[in-house]
Amino acid sequence: MYQHFLLMMTGVLLTFGTGRLIGAPPTGQQRTAPGPRTAIPADLFVDDDNAGTEDGSALQPYRTVQKAIKAAKNKAVIAVAGGNYPENIRVLEKTV
Repeated sequence: MYQHFLLMMTGVLLTFGTGRLIGAPPTGQQRTAPGPRTAIPADLFVDDDNAGTEDGSALQPYRTVQKAIKAAKNKAVIAVAGGNYPENIRVLEKTV
């Protein structure tokens, strides 16, 4: 169980370290055609730049990872935008 948690957290940290959303083009590359970005199959969204209402949706993401974890149901997928999240996150009794 502990090894599974460490593996999961390593994936989370690697995602944070990239500084970009999953599915976004690598740094220095431009998308070739205008249009919508690739949708992230996520249940909740986090973006530290959100200054408005927070409900966890793509349009009104939570500002902290911990708020998303608290609101998430078991096995939820949380998409975290690149940014600064100076917080200690805790995941208890569920897998996200």
